[in-house]
Amino acid sequence: MTARTVWRRLRARIPGRGRVAALLAGLVVVALLALAVLQGMAWRAERADRAAERAATAQARRAAVALTSISASSFDRDAERLLALGTAAFRARFEATETSYRQVYATQQVASAGRVGQVALAGIGRRTATVLVTVSGRVATGEEEVTRNLRLRVDLRWKGDRWLVSSMAFG
Repeated sequence: MTARTVWRRLRARIPGRGRVAALLAGLVVVALLALAVLQGMAWRAERADRAAERAATAQARRAAVALTSISASSFDRDAERLLALGTAAFRARFEATETSYRQVYATQQVASAGRVGQVALAGIGRRTATVLVTVSGRVATGEEEVTRNLRLRVDLRWKGDRWLVSSMAFG
């Protein structure tokens, strides 16, 4: 008796071996599909996270430029551009001090223009983000012009379908 003959006899004695093989093949297919779905979901979540990070840093960049690019001659337009990027609470805090800013800018004939250097995402959650921004600002007062390098911490909050500035601090 050869090994082949023994194997054939053993296989013949196993009842429903075709059903077992089909069941095992089905389980393997289901496991592979589940794994593919989980990988797809993880990829989609990672992609959404990266998009949220890019959107948060872009908004912080815009806010930093808007804050450091305010001039006496276009104060209303510049301030409105900054306020359009913020939450209602941010707007209220800015408007509470707007009169004193306006007086300083008008009295000293301030003209400033900011340029963003580097941006770093310090932290991000589902509804909040903190971004650190370096800005090189050229500030002209009358005849004097100086360049200032600033560091800003921009806190953002997700509202509706976009990031809005909730606070900004020099640091």
